[in-house]
Amino acid sequence: MPRTKGFKHRNEHIIDKLKKRHRLHIIEWDTFSDTLKGLIGIAGSITYYYKYQNGVYYHHIVRFYDAVRRLSRDKSKASIFNEGIFQKQIRYIIKRFDIDIMVAGPSSYLTGFPPFNTNIPLIFDYLDCADWSVDNNWKKIDINYISRATAVIAASNIGFKQAKLYNKNVYYVPNGVDVYRFQGISGKRVRKKYGLTDKKIVSLIGITCDPSLYFIDALGELNKERGDLRCLIVGDATVIPEIRRRVKQYKDTFILTGPVVYARIPEYFAATDIGLYPQYEGLYYHAMSPIKVFEYTASGKWIVVSPELDEVARLGFSNVIFSKPDSISLEKAIGSCLDREPPKVTQDIFDYDWQKLADKFENILHWVSCK
Repeated sequence: MPRTKGFKHRNEHIIDKLKKRHRLHIIEWDTFSDTLKGLIGIAGSITYYYKYQNGVYYHHIVRFYDAVRRLSRDKSKASIFNEGIFQKQIRYIIKRFDIDIMVAGPSSYLTGFPPFNTNIPLIFDYLDCADWSVDNNWKKIDINYISRATAVIAASNIGFKQAKLYNKNVYYVPNGVDVYRFQGISGKRVRKKYGLTDKKIVSLIGITCDPSLYFIDALGELNKERGDLRCLIVGDATVIPEIRRRVKQYKDTFILTGPVVYARIPEYFAATDIGLYPQYEGLYYHAMSPIKVFEYTASGKWIVVSPELDEVARLGFSNVIFSKPDSISLEKAIGSCLDREPPKVTQDIFDYDWQKLADKFENILHWVSCK
C-alpha cells in the first residue's frame, strides 16, 4: 500500500484484528505529487528498509519516480522498470521472511504486478472495480489479477460477480466499521472548537466526491434559506484548492478542517447531523463499499448518498437517503432530513463489524493455506 496519513484503509482495519494471531508483513511505498515538496520526497523513495512496529513488520520498498507514466495518456500501467524492481523485492521478502501467503490489492498502476509464480498462494483483494462494459486497460488489469490469483476477496457484489467469471474461488468481504468505537461518543468538543453549538451540521468526512463539487452549491443555497447550516469538510485531497475557491461565495457556510488524526474522527461523526457521500454515475462508484457509510450508520446519523449507488443500496441501511447527483436534488434531500429525529442505529450494522469481517478473512486464509 502507499504510505499515507490521516486515513485508515480497509487493509489497516483487518491488519489490526489479525496481527495478534498471525505474523504479518506489510509492503509500503512512496507516491509523489508534481509539486516541489513531492519531488523533494523522491530521494527517500529509493531505499529499502523494514521495521517492526505495533506487532507488524513494515517493508518500505524501492520505487522510482515514474516519469513515463506521468507523461503518458494511459495511467493504468507502471513502468517496466518499477515492476521489475517490485517483483524482485517481493521475491526477496518471501524468501527472507518465510512468507506463507501473499495478499495483493490493485496496485499495478503504481508498482506493476506482483510475481504470480512464487510457489505460495496469492489472494487478490478486489477492492476497486473497473468498468467492464467496454474493453479498456483497467478491465484487462482486473482480469489479470483475478485469473492468476489462488482466490479473490471481493468488497462488493459487482466485484464478486465479475471475479466469478474468471476465478471459481471468490468470496464476498465488504468494508465495515468498529461499531462500538463509534457509539457513545460525544461531538461537543468538535462543535465547541468550530463555534457550532447551535448549528445544524452536515459533514463530508474524507474528501471523496464528484469533481464538479455539486454538493457545495446544494449546501450553500440551502443555507441561504435557513441560516443555521454549517458544513464540515474533514480531510485533505488534491481537490481542496478548488473547494476553497468555490466555497468563498457562500461566506461562513463551509468549514475546512484539514487532516484530522484518525483517533479523533469518531468525534466528528458524533458532531454531525447529516453525512454526505456525493459521487457521480459510473460503475467504479456503484461497486465501492464506502467505509464512511458504515461509520455514519454506526454513529446513528443520516447520510445522503448521491446517486443511488448499487452496493450502498444493497446494504439496506434505514439511515441512508438517496438523491440524484445534482445540486438541486441534493439540496432537497438534505433539507428533507435536517429537522428529523436522528435515526436509530440499525442492528444490521453489527454484521459489518471489522472483527467479524476479519474472522471471515482469516477463514479464507486458512482455506487457501490448506489448498
